[in-house]
Formats: sequence, structure tokens, C-alpha cells
Amino acid sequence: KTPVTVGQFHRFVSETNYRTESETGTSGGFGVVNGQLEQRPQFNWRNPGYVQSDEHPVTIITFGDANEFLKWLSKKAQREMLLPTESQWEYACRAGTTSMYYNGDDDAAIDAIGWHQKNSGVSAMPVGQKQPNAFGLLDMSGNVYQWCRDVYNNYPTETLIDPLQEL
Repeated sequence: KTPVTVGQFHRFVSETNYRTESETGTSGGFGVVNGQLEQRPQFNWRNPGYVQSDEHPVTIITFGDANEFLKWLSKKAQREMLLPTESQWEYACRAGTTSMYYNGDDDAAIDAIGWHQKNSGVSAMPVGQKQPNAFGLLDMSGNVYQWCRDVYNNYPTETLIDPLQEL
């Protein structure tokens, strides 16, 4: 229903002793310094450069880190968990709407459904505080970037089949 939280990611790390790429590499991750993103060795999912709780979305994880989390989660759930394709993510975010945002086309409407720099400052906010979409999903518009297993492409107007679903 929400992006993966710091608390959920902490459980994964505690059970597996996993170390993220920002923790094992020499350059660290991109964290917040005086309102700007900077890459420093001390920045990782535990220290993004702002105060966070277990209810904040986990940040400063790579595509590889996200997939390792999903391998662990798949074992826990006893079913395969994968990152969505970009088109699956878009469908889940829009929840059947055709407007710019799932609650309308007005730029002011985004405040009701998502965190962004103008209403949250320079840090992520705890998950689940904004209005859900029609599918009951929260934080699909704003707060943090979310990983997909492929990349964004322009959508043709004709009906398409997701190529990853054909595998």
C-alpha cells in the first residue's frame, strides 16, 4: 500500500546482515546537506541527511538493493515479489484515471495526494499521510522516487501487451 519503510528495510537488514551499495562502496549515497542533495560517504539508508523514523520511506537504496530486499520478501511471503514494470507502476498510480494526477488535473490537487518540495521541505515524509488512490495505494505521487524494473517510454495510442508479461 505504501513505499517500503525504513522499519521494513531494517527488518530485512537485521535478518540477513545485508549491506547496501552505499554502505559497501567508497562514495556513499546522495543525502541532504543544507537543502541540497550531495554525495558523501556517510549517507546511506540509515542516514539520509535528515531525521527519519521507521515510518519514513527507505531512501538511498540502489536497484540492486531493492531487488535483494525483494528476494528476501519473496522467501518470507512464499511467493515471488518483483519490482513493477514502469507501465504496471503507471497503471497502479493512476488507478483507472486519465487525468494528470489521480485526483485531477489541477496542480494544486497534488498537495492532497503527494509530498513534494513545496509542501515537505527537503526531506521525505512518513508514509500513508496523504489521500489514497482508487486502488487504496498511498504515496504514489511524490515523496520519494520508486524503482521499476524497466524504464519509461512514450506510450503509443493502440492497445499494448507488456513484454515482460509474455515471458
